[in-house]
Amino acid sequence: MKQSKEALEIYNNKKSAAHYLQATIAVGEAQRAFLDEAHKITATALTDAAKVPREVASELFEASQVSKVVYEKLEGFEFKDKTAITASEIIAYLKALLTENSLFTFGCDRERQGKLISKLHRYLMGNLTSYQNQCASSVSEYQPVDNAESAKSAELLGKSECLSSWIDV
Repeated sequence: MKQSKEALEIYNNKKSAAHYLQATIAVGEAQRAFLDEAHKITATALTDAAKVPREVASELFEASQVSKVVYEKLEGFEFKDKTAITASEIIAYLKALLTENSLFTFGCDRERQGKLISKLHRYLMGNLTSYQNQCASSVSEYQPVDNAESAKSAELLGKSECLSSWIDV
């Protein structure tokens, strides 16, 4: 009896690892698709631009003011103060954060950027329908198997699935 409990626990651990490996691959594919096709997402307007996270809004407005100072000296250049934030600016900012977060895998800003990416994702999920349609992936919890007999007959991953998963990583 003790052996079957241990075998069941080992099976559940292996199955859980395979489940989360597949989830990681799916999320990675969704992120690559987002980075490659972000221009398609920006065609839709934000439903509530007033709820843009404060850190993002302040950085975008600050960048606008810096551009004003830099380009104001050019002859014939008339700068208009920024009054609103568009979906394309938010998506471009999110892409920049994702790229920066993947390049610098250490440092004090890593945690802040991770939280900001999550906050932007939640905001866009609620306020940009095209983003919801393309980036609404979720990772389900693994449900352990309680029956030792079903664990003996089940496969962890199908052969073709396993090969595909390891190649994609």
